Order: sequence, then C-alpha cells, then structure tokens
Amino acid sequence: MTPLTWFEEWFLYFEWSYHQTCRRTVDLEAEWGINRCFLVNVKDCKAALEMAALNSWPRFASYAEDMDLRKQSKWGRYDGYRPVMWDMTNISAQAFSDASLQRTT
Repeated sequence: MTPLTWFEEWFLYFEWSYHQTCRRTVDLEAEWGINRCFLVNVKDCKAALEMAALNSWPRFASYAEDMDLRKQSKWGRYDGYRPVMWDMTNISAQAFSDASLQRTT
C-alpha cells in the first residue's frame, strides 16, 4: 500500500518508465514526497501488471486463424496481395501523407 491514489500511482509509474521527468529515484522521492520503499513497490507492481497485460495477448495468429483468413472469399478483393492489418485502437497518430509533399531539412 502507498499513500498515493490509483491514478497517482500510474502517473508516477509512467513518469518513471518513459523517463520524461524525474528519472532518478532521488528525484521521485523529492517530487512526490514519499520514501524509497513506496516508490519501489509502485514501480514493481505496475511493471508486473504491464508485463502480465503484454503476455496475455497472442503474439501471432494461430495456424487455424491464419488459414481462415487466407480463404479466397475473405481476401479475393486484394488482387493476390496478402493484406497486413494494423490495429490502431486507442492510438493517436499523425495523418499519413504523401512523402513527396513533406519538407526535406
């Protein structure tokens, strides 16, 4: 248990893991006003949750799923090319544009 709320714990973890601010534990202690024991506990627990979430998703489609997606009725409209789907769920990205329109520096 820590004296922080659920939101504050996640905010602290992301601040530490993405190294935007407070890169060192000493800086986190000074900024957040909690001792090293609590900081290590928050970082360990949140990192374990993050890894559990990453490991819960399959890395590749199973053979049966892959064969089902290869059916001619499913991808006949792609003119023989194999489509690669990119899931952009909850990911904000810049609008993609023509490379020739981008300024060279």
